[in-house]
Amino acid sequence: MRTMRSLIMRYRTLWVLIALALWVGLCYGFALQLPFFHDDLPILSWLRDKGWREVWFSQENSYYRPLAFTVYRLGLMLPLGARQLALHAVNLALHWLNAVLVFAIVHLCERRFNRAAIASLLFVAFPFLSEAIPWVTALSHPQVIALTLLAAWAALKAELEGPVWFWALSLAAAAAAPLAHESGVMAGVFVGSGVLLQAGWRSPRRWVLATGGVLLNVAALLGRTLIPGAVVTGSFAGLPDLPANFMFFVHGLLYPVGPFIGAAVQRWGWRDFALIGGSGLALGGVLLFLGLRRREYQWILHALCWWAVGGLPAMLSLRYGAFFVGERLYALATPGTVMLWAGLLDTIGQLFLPKRRYTALLIPMLATALLLTQNFTYIRHKQTLYTHLHTLYQEVLTVAAEPGNAPLGFINLPGALIWQERTYALTTANAVFVPSDYTNLGVFLAVNQGPVAANVATYGPLFQETDPFWLSQGPWLEGVDMRDFLAQHRTNWLARYDEAANRWHLWEVGGVLPTPERAADLAPRAVFEGGVQLLSVNVLLTALPHTYQLTFDWIMEAPLDATVFVHVRESAGNVVAQADGAMASGLLPFWAVHPGDRVRDVRYITLPENAAGPFSVFVGLYRDAERFPAYVDGARVPDDAVLVGHWGSFE
Repeated sequence: MRTMRSLIMRYRTLWVLIALALWVGLCYGFALQLPFFHDDLPILSWLRDKGWREVWFSQENSYYRPLAFTVYRLGLMLPLGARQLALHAVNLALHWLNAVLVFAIVHLCERRFNRAAIASLLFVAFPFLSEAIPWVTALSHPQVIALTLLAAWAALKAELEGPVWFWALSLAAAAAAPLAHESGVMAGVFVGSGVLLQAGWRSPRRWVLATGGVLLNVAALLGRTLIPGAVVTGSFAGLPDLPANFMFFVHGLLYPVGPFIGAAVQRWGWRDFALIGGSGLALGGVLLFLGLRRREYQWILHALCWWAVGGLPAMLSLRYGAFFVGERLYALATPGTVMLWAGLLDTIGQLFLPKRRYTALLIPMLATALLLTQNFTYIRHKQTLYTHLHTLYQEVLTVAAEPGNAPLGFINLPGALIWQERTYALTTANAVFVPSDYTNLGVFLAVNQGPVAANVATYGPLFQETDPFWLSQGPWLEGVDMRDFLAQHRTNWLARYDEAANRWHLWEVGGVLPTPERAADLAPRAVFEGGVQLLSVNVLLTALPHTYQLTFDWIMEAPLDATVFVHVRESAGNVVAQADGAMASGLLPFWAVHPGDRVRDVRYITLPENAAGPFSVFVGLYRDAERFPAYVDGARVPDDAVLVGHWGSFE
């Protein structure tokens, strides 16, 4: 037992590094299977044809982030499929590295292993990073955190332990930070404030080196102005909204109690700013009490300084509007936030140290476990959105890979999913795959698989109210417009949410086929009054249990006010399943067709598990309560319902 304990103590830093890697994988391992999505689409499209000179001396949509663009460009050199995995893995690796640097900084400054371990674990599961880590082109956020943490750690290492040459590493990292993300211009301030708070402010060398880091960032800010069209940080566009933006960052600082604030706002209508302000004052009181009681101020000031400086660029330069667009903008303030809470939990435990040694460890351990569980639950909550979209878009990629399917039409394809109930009062948990305002499905397919002709549309009458709520892609089309959309694509696919399976599926719905040159020579299976001909019926068993795909081939003489009924009857004659409605799974009514249209009408039937066969399938047309007369070989059929086959023996 003693040998085991000594091994654990001797290699405890290694165990922390391994635990952090496992923790990152548990929280964000799902991202490794995701395709490119969201801002990946325009940025990677822009980079595909760019050389290295353009990566470093031009901008994409006003953003100048050459360090991040360099990683993307290297990833694009890999084959399709491998590049998605590799670039997602870079995000996860950077997230692990940042957690390690948080551990190193806290341990270096506080000399408390437990506090450093708590801070690093909290960093991995910080809820507002759940928007940045699964998304490839949000790499600039973990990248700028890594460079800023490295700069701060190296400077503290030089001043607290030596050697002085660590300052060279610090200045290099601080100079590089603005090349990863605009907020990196604050790296020098992080370094200077951290060193002066931890190592003291009396040394002239520290002031000179810290000032040098700030000047390097100022030089980087000025250098950005030489890049045509690049956004210049420091526009102060957010200054009129500073109070609201400040409350957003206080909300992030209070993230352990955030779900309780969110519940009070959502369920009881309490005022969010009042709750956040009151909770912030309470936290300030606790910190003041602990500082006076323990005579420790450095860790509080260092953490709060990092939090405030990390939030400053976003507070001054960005408008938050509805308070749900900015989770990833909290990224640079994250290390300070988790450092504060790690110190808070550890210090509370230390209050019990003189009399109850084990309680001093037990209290912070239990509190940390509860907080990590809360954060992990939120990350999994968001993972559900990514999983829903990933599953559906894998089906999109699968049908797009079939050579005979293009050009493709997709209807009611969600581009984003949003949980309607907020966990945190000022943020909305969402996942965006294809933003309809500045990219499209064709770009998604081109970036992930290769160029494929595809378009999207939304059909209002089939719009489903679901939770998570979904934002569809493409224009809203009905009637003749939807008929034209179906006619423009070789295959058409409808996305529908299956509540029982808790997932989205793609269903092929058919379309309007080219009218045959000798339509009069075709032998119809049945003829209906009004000039509608049924040419053929086909059936396929789908992958879903007891679910069958029925395909009808219709020809119309003219538009008609009619609806199709499809009834499945058991041996006793009772109807056990039906698929009534407009053609193409409800998308195309008869009145919207053009004269002479040939329609491939695909619809689906699910048999009840307790239904007893054999089954017979009948098809007909009706308007209101009356059926259209139906004829087979010139003779009118009973009930005007055409028997198209027996289950398992369709003719």
